[in-house]
Amino acid sequence: MKFSKRITVGTLLAALVLVAAAFFVAYPGGRGLVGDFRLVRVGDRTYQLDDTRQPENQLGNQGAVVRIGWDEHRILVKRLASPTLDTPWSNEAGWVVIDLDRGVVSPTMTGAEIQKRPDVAGIVTYSPDSAYERGHRW
Repeated sequence: MKFSKRITVGTLLAALVLVAAAFFVAYPGGRGLVGDFRLVRVGDRTYQLDDTRQPENQLGNQGAVVRIGWDEHRILVKRLASPTLDTPWSNEAGWVVIDLDRGVVSPTMTGAEIQKRPDVAGIVTYSPDSAYERGHRW
């Protein structure tokens, strides 16, 4: 069986386009931190935390990340107030602890309140730029 170069090249290009399209559809964007959470760059220097298990990514809509750190059990994030106030997922500015083992998010806390939590005392926090660089692509 003989194949023409034109058909072979066309078939390979079509396959490459399909693979590239599948990558952009399946790739969630941002950088993975721990568990199903990703740090996503939204603007020039604005970052949000997205939970890829939730299609609506409600946690990502809760204000820009100011500081963030994590270990294998928890994410510690300081965020700005949500720009979408008066919504079910709006929040105040402050610190939040995401317990990955239990799948729960703490209420927003002040810096003084977060210092009283021994479970997050050893978590090093980073600027969003630095945390983004530390994250993994998948």
